[in-house]
Amino acid sequence: MTGGMRLLRRPTVTVLWLAALTAAALLLAVGSGVLWSIIGLQSHMDQRFTSIAVLTRIEEQMEELENSMADGGVGVVLSAPVLSQRELEQIADMPQVRMVDVRGMMGAYSPSLIPVSSAETEKAYSPDLDTPYNRVMLVARVLQAETTRTPQEMDTTELDGQVHVYTEVRTRGKLAVEQVIAAHEAYDIPQEIDLDLLYVSEDPENGVQEGERYLFYGEYDAGLQHTLLDEIYEESGQEQERTPNLQVDDGVPLTTNYLQEDGTYCFVSSGDIEPRFPSFTLMQDRTDEFFADPEHQLWQKTREEMEITLHSVPLLGTDCLESVYAFQQGDSYLVEGRSFTQEEYRTGASVCVISEAVAKASGLSVGDSLTVSQYEALANYASYSDLAPTSYAAASGLLQRNQSGGAQLNNPFIRPYLSQYGFATQEETFNVVGIYRQEPWWDDAASFAMTPNVMFAPSKALAECAYRLDAGGVYLSVVLQNGQAQDFQQVAGELTTEGRWLVDDQNYAQVQAGVEQMQSAAKILMAACAVGWLVIMLFYLVLYQGGERRNLGIMISVGAGKGRAIRYLVGSGLILATVSTVLGLALSRAVDQAVLDMVLSVSMEQDSATAMSSASQLDTQLIAQVLAEGSAASWQGTAIIAILSLVVLGAALLVQAWLLSGQRPRKLMEG
Repeated sequence: MTGGMRLLRRPTVTVLWLAALTAAALLLAVGSGVLWSIIGLQSHMDQRFTSIAVLTRIEEQMEELENSMADGGVGVVLSAPVLSQRELEQIADMPQVRMVDVRGMMGAYSPSLIPVSSAETEKAYSPDLDTPYNRVMLVARVLQAETTRTPQEMDTTELDGQVHVYTEVRTRGKLAVEQVIAAHEAYDIPQEIDLDLLYVSEDPENGVQEGERYLFYGEYDAGLQHTLLDEIYEESGQEQERTPNLQVDDGVPLTTNYLQEDGTYCFVSSGDIEPRFPSFTLMQDRTDEFFADPEHQLWQKTREEMEITLHSVPLLGTDCLESVYAFQQGDSYLVEGRSFTQEEYRTGASVCVISEAVAKASGLSVGDSLTVSQYEALANYASYSDLAPTSYAAASGLLQRNQSGGAQLNNPFIRPYLSQYGFATQEETFNVVGIYRQEPWWDDAASFAMTPNVMFAPSKALAECAYRLDAGGVYLSVVLQNGQAQDFQQVAGELTTEGRWLVDDQNYAQVQAGVEQMQSAAKILMAACAVGWLVIMLFYLVLYQGGERRNLGIMISVGAGKGRAIRYLVGSGLILATVSTVLGLALSRAVDQAVLDMVLSVSMEQDSATAMSSASQLDTQLIAQVLAEGSAASWQGTAIIAILSLVVLGAALLVQAWLLSGQRPRKLMEG
């Protein structure tokens, strides 16, 4: 008799035992699958949750912010807190800290990039947010001009023993725009705009005249609506003027003190310094003839620099994109592609994540490549001494970034490209791996706001000269070990840092409490399933396999041999067990998720006073989503458990058959 004949001899009994073994396999598969999923949930949580600490303003600085807004400003406060290098090292050494992400910044130029303007979003316009894309070059005729010349003096006795006198010239009027030479494409410059011209000059003839035609270079204010400013003016009962205007100056400070090579200071006014940028000039030639004239080299150079600036964006380097406050809070999130991998962070791969707005304006998608040349985002006059023929080493200046404690640490912006400094890197090919969306795109006052022009890359992909002076605001996140947020806040409170720490673990502590309850419930379920499987297997061995004692005795007595008898008993039993195991695995795929939902529900109802029961519905949904992913990923582990159980059962069948075949045939036939 063969094993197959045994199964067909009594089909009803075979089907019943097949169902029983399938139920046993299903119990083991479901129990192990649920436990496997929940154990794997911890690693999924570490990937999903990013606990961070960021530095915010103290109460005095918040008052400064409110006062700025009350005065009609947009809430740009210069006293945002920053950390010293020593403080950063202290924080990095804390056991609660996984890493400190200090972000550098460069200007990134690519012909493929088209920055966006706040003028493109209704009631979001702010000239400050459009820096440096709000600079325009245009030809206009002066319709009105009212000029005031005001003598000024600056007492620098402590520096050079002198009191310096200079004349400040301001002209306000109206312009009839004839031709726009260079401007951001979002600006629909009307035919008539206001003019605000400010410079230093001792020559009474040096100024604009009504009726004359000039070439101007300056900052353009489109005069569009802004929701926050509208509310401020409405509360104060004032009417906000929204007339487009052009603000023109020398492009250098009106007055400043420069440190000379001999250690003494020299007072310099803007009239004494060769300007970086032009301001205005009489335009009597045709445009092409004017720019072709070698005497107008500064204008031509500035025009070429503007074209580069209008295709440049802030490039922010990070070692953990998810730790950027806007991303951690969910205000910014990926809508296409992916974040950076650990290998890309480690090697400084040339990959980038851009905003949805810039991607749309530039016609870029995930997978596209763009050639990028980096330049220094913020030039400090102290680093460059070619401002004047006498090579002053500047102590302060218009383009100088404020030092620690005085930097604007939100909405990163870059300076205009300057050819005398050039690019810091050669052309590199960057691949777009992700596209993010941000809500809202434009925010003047938020401490950690970013404009949609910000492009992200691994920190090591930035040039060595990347700006990393101010550690605060969008430039800093302390990435914490998950579950250590409260401990960090207690320890960090003892540090003498300016500002205060805002700690957020994305409700990790609440979710972790729920996961621990789920692990307990899953272990109990697994134990019950294992006991159920073991009971059914014992009945199977005793009743089904043991029921073949008589047939086994007959086979041995007629000379079938011990080996054949063992093969008959083990083979028939193993066929049934194998088929039932496969069926149990297949059925477990259908019921796993339902059981996981039941475990989640039971664990939340066990104790209404637990942290998990008070977690938000969003946390519960997140756990359910991660568990669903974990259930799919645990299939291989469940299959391994099923195979091991089959091996154990096979061994038990072999031992039982060997023991039975060793008995005398008469005893076997007697039962």
